[in-house]
Amino acid sequence: MSLKLFTLVALLLASANAAPVANNIAIREAVRGDPTEYGYGHPNQNAAPEKREALKGDPTEYGYGHPNENAVKRDAVRGDPTEYGYGHPNSNGKEKREALKGDPTEYGYGHPNENAVKREAVRGDPTEYGYGHPNQNAAKEKREAVRGDPTEYGYGHPNQNAAPVKREAVRGDPTEYGYGHPNQNAALAKREALKGDPTEYGYGHPNNN
Repeated sequence: MSLKLFTLVALLLASANAAPVANNIAIREAVRGDPTEYGYGHPNQNAAPEKREALKGDPTEYGYGHPNENAVKRDAVRGDPTEYGYGHPNSNGKEKREALKGDPTEYGYGHPNENAVKREAVRGDPTEYGYGHPNQNAAKEKREAVRGDPTEYGYGHPNQNAAPVKREAVRGDPTEYGYGHPNQNAALAKREALKGDPTEYGYGHPNNN
């Protein structure tokens, strides 16, 4: 056998023996120069690019083997400090995440009042009832009772829902009977008795009727 032929046969034999290890381009690429790629023999050496990307340089990405290594869940911790981290019961719920996003009157996750309708109760009117107050969801009429008229009955007062006639009794006429006075609902004729004529009998006088 000529030297040239012998050399060719030897090269072919060497190439055939090395093929199982060296001919796999995917495996070679895995250790080529990117320190975050999976090395040869790693369980994920031939993983899809999506999985390899998980280790590439974003500190909020989940590492290999982490239950949350897929992209959708990764976004939950990507850069918004109010997003829920991995494993939090609310990590994938956009509506609930929004609840913590920047309004200081929003209720945090898990708070019994996290839904929007109840949140409105403490949003910007200082006379609205805050969370946990017995009257937080009271009808508008009850809330109005403490809104801005100092002579209206405040929340919890026995007369808070009294008819306008009763409320008028303490509104601004110093001769009207105040709340709790035995004559607060007296007929107009009796109230007139104290209004301005010095000869009228005052309240409690035996002759006032």
